[in-house]
Order: sequence, then C-alpha cells, then structure tokens
Amino acid sequence: MSAVQPQISPHERAASAVRAEAILVIGRNASLGRRQAVALMLFMCGISFGIAGVFAVLGYWMILPFAGLEMLVLALGLAWSMRGNAWREVLRIDEDFISVERGLGGPRERYRFSRYWVQLRLEAGAMPNDHRRLMLSESGRHCEVGGCLTEDERIALAQRLRELLQRPVPAGIHAEQTLEK
Repeated sequence: MSAVQPQISPHERAASAVRAEAILVIGRNASLGRRQAVALMLFMCGISFGIAGVFAVLGYWMILPFAGLEMLVLALGLAWSMRGNAWREVLRIDEDFISVERGLGGPRERYRFSRYWVQLRLEAGAMPNDHRRLMLSESGRHCEVGGCLTEDERIALAQRLRELLQRPVPAGIHAEQTLEK
C-alpha cells in the first residue's frame, strides 16, 4: 500500500517559504552541558566523601554530615546555574511581522511587531560602562533583544536584523520608481 503524497502547487510552495523568511534563536553561552555537570558532581562527591571517609575511619565521624551538606549546596548551585542554560529568545521574521518569543524552557513573553513600522535601534546603556541595548520598537511598545550577547555579537545581530527587515522591491517596480517616492 503506497501513501498518497499531497500535491502542492509552486505558488503554495512559494507562499509557505515567504511566511517564515528567517528564524533566529538566541541562547546563553552554556559552556557546561548536562553530562559534564553530572561528571563534575560525581567527581566532587568522590573526592569529598573519600576525604570525609578517611577522617571518619580515624574517629572524626562528624565530618560526614558536613561533607554531605557541602555536596548538597554544590548540587543546588549547579542546578540553579544549569537552569539558566534553557533560556531562549526566538525571533521569527516573516513577510509582514517580526515576532519575539523568550523564556526559560518555553516562551514566557511574546512580542509582535509590524515589519513595516518596527524600528531597530542600538541604545546606549544607562551608565557609561553599560553595554548597548538592541531595541525593537513600534507604536510605543519596546522589546530588548540579544541581552545575553556580547557587544560584538549584538552589533552583528543588529546588522543581520537590518538586512532581514529590509523589504525587497516588488517585481513590477523598478529601482528608479522607488527613489522618486
């Protein structure tokens, strides 16, 4: 039995390709992965409980609860740090809109701007040494994007967004006609 493939016209294929021109995913620099965190935790527990075990054999058994407490605090701190690695910012640019979704493990905040009216600005920080902020704004609504990026990455993102937000000239209009308006 063969599966029937739906027939998609070239016009529908082109229309679906235009809907999602670009998707940019921004995440924090997570240098420690889940496997590495587990390996680090096992290594630290081995060392800590090994030393505590030697002292317990020598009669200093009170060191064991403190070693356990120390490893619990380390595990909680590591889990808190790893939790931040799931934060994502997704920018979707289609024919008419740019949408921004961000959150920890899933979208918690959503913004949608008209591609025709959105303004992209790199603003100076509040203090002289603060990093510049990349802002999308439209009709009094503002949204900072790329807050977790370095200054150079933020500038590169601004250039990429400017390229993506420039609307192509429609097929029936010549470049000279667009300059006259």
